[in-house]
Amino acid sequence: MSNKKVTVFLVLSILVYIIYRGLNVFEIKNLNELYLHRTALENINHILQIVASVVMIIGVVIAVWQYVLTARCERIKISNERVEKAVQLSEYYKNNILSNVSALRYVFKESGVADSLGKIKPADMVNFDSVELNDKLSPADIKELVQIMKSEKMAEIILYVDQVYNLNLDVVKYIDVSDEKEGEKKISVNKEGVLRQFMSQIVNDLLNNMEYFAMNFTHKVADESVVYQSLHQTYIEAVQLLYYDISKNNKPDGRQFYTNVVELYKTWYNKSREKREVVARGGRSISKGSSAKDID
Repeated sequence: MSNKKVTVFLVLSILVYIIYRGLNVFEIKNLNELYLHRTALENINHILQIVASVVMIIGVVIAVWQYVLTARCERIKISNERVEKAVQLSEYYKNNILSNVSALRYVFKESGVADSLGKIKPADMVNFDSVELNDKLSPADIKELVQIMKSEKMAEIILYVDQVYNLNLDVVKYIDVSDEKEGEKKISVNKEGVLRQFMSQIVNDLLNNMEYFAMNFTHKVADESVVYQSLHQTYIEAVQLLYYDISKNNKPDGRQFYTNVVELYKTWYNKSREKREVVARGGRSISKGSSAKDID
């Protein structure tokens, strides 16, 4: 029997019992005597009104309590869905972001891009726009950075990384092999094509994939605390390496790209800095984030 049926049964039983006791008090044995006994009618009526008021109050309390329980179950359900979504996104991160971050790290480090970007302190990477970029790097620094990104050295590094990390950049079409005298072969590389392919297939794809990944957390679809401990280090590193590529096209007038990437970066960077400060003071800061909850 459901709770509602039990409640209705108890209320009706109480009403019948009150009427029965009232009739016994006034020694009324049938309905004709009840109609003739005015005092009994008035007293029973008053009692029934009181009982009806109590029942109504109890009904309101039960309704409120049911609402509270339903709302709590709904919150737990939403929380569990956000935890589950975060776990799914960790798999997406591994398959669509992490491998490209490793390749990007190697190319930027070996070519010198990382050294040029290292002139900007991480704490100064705030707005991620062209104004901030020009404020943190001198024109000479930016010119040097652009030259590196267009250099033959960087193209050669990309060719090497394509093989080591199995990036499938399809750069073969930019390599021309021709016969020379005495059986020798001449190899020429279209560096512009190689660099363009790397920017399109690695840098741009990486930024787009990171934007999708971050969007789920910045819009609260997934719980970022679930994956923070495992992913924040590579994510922060990737955003810092991509600082130039994000900032150069962002304008303070409102034309902004990769806003979710930047927002999640700020959240995780600030959290990481706070945890480092706790550790520096002699504390420990280890957290696995939110966990799924049981619905009672």
